[in-house]
Amino acid sequence: MRLRRPSPAMVVAVIALVVACAGGAYAAIKLPANSVKSKNIAPNAVKGVDVKEGSLQGVNADKLDGIDSGALVRSFGGHIGDTLPSDIFTVPELQASILGDTSVGSSANFRVRNNASSGQVIVSDLGDLAGTQFEVGPNDTSPNQNMQLRDGPLLLTSGADPDLMLIFGCAEGAGGAYCFGQLMRAPAG
Repeated sequence: MRLRRPSPAMVVAVIALVVACAGGAYAAIKLPANSVKSKNIAPNAVKGVDVKEGSLQGVNADKLDGIDSGALVRSFGGHIGDTLPSDIFTVPELQASILGDTSVGSSANFRVRNNASSGQVIVSDLGDLAGTQFEVGPNDTSPNQNMQLRDGPLLLTSGADPDLMLIFGCAEGAGGAYCFGQLMRAPAG
């Protein structure tokens, strides 16, 4: 019996078969680190794992990468309500709230409420550093304030925690008025 030379089509088919088989073998070997990206994974192909609380021993929620959680900046924000004056956000550590005002003709107007039963809430203008703009007594609310009459963001401090400060402001935009703030520890010194 004489063997015939394979046709070019047969050679291509055998090469394709070898490549196809090698691809499966290649997938079975360990891939280099970070070689698989999220775009390479089919949707819902990877399932999460339930974490048992008992396995979380030694987790400290008071620290993040060794930094005391009290030293972290916290952000607040919210839209001024459409129909009634309402809380935009409350800062429990300062026992203070920023309230919106939607009275006729208001534009980025706000009020400050002191939720504490003792101590003052003091608001200063950071833009001109003119010192105290207004104070709010215990269990009291300031009159309407117009953010657009200020030179810049405001600084709120409270007797509830003199080491904390809230830098905040309100702005009018296409979507209505929005107030925002960042709570942080006052710089040492």
